[in-house]
Amino acid sequence: KQWYQRRVRAIINWWFSTHGKLFRDSTIPCPPVGHPILGHARLSDGGGMYTEQGADWFQNAGKQYPTFRFRLGIRWFLVTTDIEVVKAVFKSKSSKSWYYMFAQQWLGDGLLLSKGEKWFKRRKLLTPSFHFNILKSYIDIFNETTNVMVDIIGKETNRQIEVFPRALSMTLDTILRCLVDHQSDCQTECGDYANLMYQISEIVVMRMFHPPHFLDVPFHLSAAGAKYRKLTKEFRELSIKIIEDRRKRHEEEPEILSDPSRQNFLDVLLTKRYEDGSMLSLEDVLEEVNVFIFEGHDTTASGISWTLFLLSQQRQHLERCYEEIRESFGDDASYVTQAQINSLTHFGLCVKECLRLRPPVPYIGRQVDRDITVGECMLGVGITVGDQLIRASW
Repeated sequence: KQWYQRRVRAIINWWFSTHGKLFRDSTIPCPPVGHPILGHARLSDGGGMYTEQGADWFQNAGKQYPTFRFRLGIRWFLVTTDIEVVKAVFKSKSSKSWYYMFAQQWLGDGLLLSKGEKWFKRRKLLTPSFHFNILKSYIDIFNETTNVMVDIIGKETNRQIEVFPRALSMTLDTILRCLVDHQSDCQTECGDYANLMYQISEIVVMRMFHPPHFLDVPFHLSAAGAKYRKLTKEFRELSIKIIEDRRKRHEEEPEILSDPSRQNFLDVLLTKRYEDGSMLSLEDVLEEVNVFIFEGHDTTASGISWTLFLLSQQRQHLERCYEEIRESFGDDASYVTQAQINSLTHFGLCVKECLRLRPPVPYIGRQVDRDITVGECMLGVGITVGDQLIRASW
């Protein structure tokens, strides 16, 4: 009897919650549900949301509706490309969506996942480390890692090439060398660091579209949860070793800390102090190292891949970019200088347009912390709003 009463209370609470209201709100379009329990997590054609069919489903829904709702299990989501809704959500200072937390055991509570005072203090501390002029000191590394990728692609015999995996390896190789001075050789062989990162990120993304794994207990009792714990433990141990190796090098070569040209992001983390004189703990350093390596290499690889693809579809701009590059670099582009890059006016415009059409982060999730009404659209407390940026290209 008590079990029955608890279930009835849960259903009533859900019915009057924000999710229940969104379920009953017929003013916001909702594409046909593919499964009575899983909702849109199982599409009508039998495919899952984390598949090519799922990507096509999002594109078609976005073409048809500027704002629409969909359901994963008992949770409802609102997806919009309406600029007024997006502005209202961001002006309300809404918090990051709850599903970002799926990566917390892996990435920690760094700039990606933290909020409030911790986020502001950490952002203020680290922002000077990303001045544009600092990138100039990494030009040698950019050339070396790019040449490795170009050589690998040049050996391909197929007319069609899947660029993204190669770009992903190249950007990871680059960011590991620039940020933490770690030689991984991940472009020629998939080492421990790269392999662990790829496997963990795959589990995190799959969890976002699998309602039974939204709760921690069912997820960690599953095979995927057990694998996730094992991988994150190994990843943490490897990251700590990288940090400790750099600390030892500081002891062996103290002149590194007095020469800004030899310092990398990890050096800044290990030596930076807050206004009160306190330093980042090992856990703090670990959080930011993991966040910046993951976010930096994944988004950059996405931008490179989409830029190459979109240019291949626009012959006129591709040829113009090619001629501009030949005029600036000549017949040898094995070493590119910052001045040469700055001279590529048309190519730079094409890259910016590709990033506008296919942003490296196509969706931004925010959880509404207070009721918001925009026209006929009512956003209640607790609802997750996704800003579907990628629709600009459709």
